[in-house]
Amino acid sequence: MDSDMLLRVRMDKDGEGCIDSEEEYDDVIRKILPWLNPAQFLSVDNDQLKALDPDNAYHLTTSAQVTENLIKEYDLVVEIKPKWASLPNPLSVGLRHSRMKLKCSFQSERLFSESRQEQLEELSGLIDGDSKFLTVFSKGRKVRMDSETIAGRLQEALNDSGVMRAIKYYQLYSDPLDIQHIYPLVKDTNTCNPSTSFLRGVINKIPKHPGLPTWGDLKAFGGSLSGEELLYLYSLSMTLRDVSVLVRLSPETQPKVKVVDADYKCLSRIHKWYESDCKLNNFHATG
Repeated sequence: MDSDMLLRVRMDKDGEGCIDSEEEYDDVIRKILPWLNPAQFLSVDNDQLKALDPDNAYHLTTSAQVTENLIKEYDLVVEIKPKWASLPNPLSVGLRHSRMKLKCSFQSERLFSESRQEQLEELSGLIDGDSKFLTVFSKGRKVRMDSETIAGRLQEALNDSGVMRAIKYYQLYSDPLDIQHIYPLVKDTNTCNPSTSFLRGVINKIPKHPGLPTWGDLKAFGGSLSGEELLYLYSLSMTLRDVSVLVRLSPETQPKVKVVDADYKCLSRIHKWYESDCKLNNFHATG
């Protein structure tokens, strides 16, 4: 295989409610995130699996993707894990703290701020603080750089690409009411064998307009959905909170922005997500 490409082999998640078609799911996500790292699907034979995982410790499947190696060989690449784009909807659950601030003092929603100064301050803090949510690579190796050197260029690349706004837009619409509000509605929903076509249909219900929605817009949208639709969208929101954004910075060419790690999050995780959220916010989980 070309050294500029990576082979990503899927793990077997049997029993977790896997999506019915990885290829169709990939097409769905690319409609939301056109910056997704180019991928080619292929099958891996059993001999190759044995070489990759001799003891079957990772329970690899024969499904794999070939993706571009976005770090190797390049002078400067920044990886950002932006996480949560906003606070919970106060019209559904009242005023709540930032999840990431409660968990690790990272105010991730500031990365998505409409205020360029606030966004720049958060990027600079991540760079100078050696945060696990932002990593700088040079020639494939992790390096330390100061914010004065790269923060401005990084912010410009993110905003010019539109990637942060898209992630925020779809995070808001895929979690319009908050897990504390929807869990009683979705906890008994069948989480086996999620349908890609159903997910596509729910995403197609998301309004398309240039501005970000208000809390009122989100409450109305969430109220129009069934429990199953809310569950599918919440799983999508968790996918969007787990992506990484890679920005290749070069003095000779325009910055290149790519998104990775947009793998499907199984519907059956809704129970663990709810329990974790209750612990984080000191709530008592309902049976």
